[in-house]
Parts: sequence; C-alpha cells; structure tokens
Amino acid sequence: MDLKALQEKLNLAKIGIKDLDNEISLLQAEKQYQELISQFSPAYLSGSKWYVGTSLREYLKKQSVSTNILLPLFYLSHKLDKKN
Repeated sequence: MDLKALQEKLNLAKIGIKDLDNEISLLQAEKQYQELISQFSPAYLSGSKWYVGTSLREYLKKQSVSTNILLPLFYLSHKLDKKN
C-alpha cells in the first residue's frame, strides 16, 4: 500500500471518530435536555421559546443544524445553570 492510500484510510478513520464523538455528544445533550424539560409543566414548556419539542435530537435532525455549533452551547448553558 502506498503512502497516499494510507493517508486516505487515516483520514476516513478520523472522520469516523469525529462522527462517533458527535453522536455521543448528541446523546449526552439529549439526556440533559430530557432532564431539563422534566422540571417544567407542559403549560410552561408550550410557551417557552427554548423548548423545541420532546426530543432535542429529533429537532436537530429535522432542522439539519450543525450539532458542532449547538451542542457545546447547550452543554455550557446547562453547566452554568447548575452552578447558579
């Protein structure tokens, strides 16, 4: 196998790892979202601007929003809420 073929395989492996990391982050964000929405009544949630439905994961998939941008923000906001 030549060097170029090995580099391509390595790049594909890195992409696979990045996709896996994104999926794990998405699952963690979904868990945190579920914990967060369980603290509020359906009436409150229906009027909330931040409430995106029963599943953050499904919302993000439908919106085709880059989870690389939103998940870290959601995670940080959740951590800040816990500190306060």
